[in-house]
Amino acid sequence: MAELNSLSLLSDANLQAYYRLEDINDSKDSHTLTNNNTVAFNAAKYNNGADFGASNTNKSLYRATNFTIDGGANTFSCWVKLTTEIGSGKYSIFDHRSSATTNIITSIDYEYNAGTRRLTFHRVKLSVVDNAINYTITLGTTAYYHLAITYNATDIIAYVNAVNVGTIGSTGNGTGAQSAQFSLGSTIDPVQFLSGIIDDTAIFDRALTAAEILTVFIDQGGSKRALLGVGL
Repeated sequence: MAELNSLSLLSDANLQAYYRLEDINDSKDSHTLTNNNTVAFNAAKYNNGADFGASNTNKSLYRATNFTIDGGANTFSCWVKLTTEIGSGKYSIFDHRSSATTNIITSIDYEYNAGTRRLTFHRVKLSVVDNAINYTITLGTTAYYHLAITYNATDIIAYVNAVNVGTIGSTGNGTGAQSAQFSLGSTIDPVQFLSGIIDDTAIFDRALTAAEILTVFIDQGGSKRALLGVGL
């Protein structure tokens, strides 16, 4: 098993930030995170990860930047394990805001929707439309899942354990006046927090291919068993 830290994608020119989450530092560039309300760094998928606790109400990791992703192509990739299964509302895994020019929100959430648990992969055009992919799944609290969302300037593609679980078209920008921001473990507005652990988070300003997502997943400890829908 290996972190992205040991893969060839670490030297990819389009990798804008890489958080091993041993701490708040960016292992690719200088996008150090702000630790809001003492997120712990405890045992995770690879060494340590960001542990937001079992009943998170105020903890997050934050950076006032868009990593040069301003409505264009991108990939967000991470490992997640819950510490408390969701019973109502929403857990935010990450939230990325482009700028007041394009007004795009990219995010992955886990929510309880009228008795159904699901992951939601968003490209929100602020004040216009939420282009979202919903994938019904119960994550539980024992397994790590590799989650990724890519955007190639035409389509959003959602991946769970390297399996494409949905594709939806999305073009154009939103309207409004938002600032460039990024948050792990919470949304920015309205605030929703994650009770879980996030590890090995990578941000690219291009869409990784399905083959690259699979390489990241397999080389980071994935298996054919997980490809069939079982967490690790």
